[in-house]
Amino acid sequence: MGTNASAGQTNTQPATTNRGTQSGSTTQERRLALIIGNSNYTNAGVLENPVNDARDMEIALKNARFDVMKYENLGREDMKRAIDRFRARLSKYDVGLFFFAGHGLQVRSNNYLFPCTAAIVSEKDVEYACVEAGRILAKVEAVRNKINIVVLDACRNNPFERS
Repeated sequence: MGTNASAGQTNTQPATTNRGTQSGSTTQERRLALIIGNSNYTNAGVLENPVNDARDMEIALKNARFDVMKYENLGREDMKRAIDRFRARLSKYDVGLFFFAGHGLQVRSNNYLFPCTAAIVSEKDVEYACVEAGRILAKVEAVRNKINIVVLDACRNNPFERS
């Protein structure tokens, strides 16, 4: 089981809980959530709420009988690995939920999740420095679970766009 990252550190191991899938003789649906809260941005300042929101979501989802994978303050490669781990586990579940809190960016109709270590100087850097939101959508769609939910708690602006 991982520990939460402190300011400026990357947590590459999830905090996980294992909940039973049976209550008595009645089978319950299995639920898995991936939560990423990015607050401590190297090049975009510190956001107060995302990590707190991620922690609150973890509590709420555990209370709703979700197994939870939670990460804080991830860089791009760690975000991609977390999404890939989530996808690998998701096929054993009925319901999947992805929650991201942090900076987001929209460039040419594409939405990106902003990693804590991203250094973006121009719009051309976004594709290589961020994680496209379509990545998580494709991963959960491929599993074909009963229900998959994606929640992005991020602004979608493009500071490089000309008026």
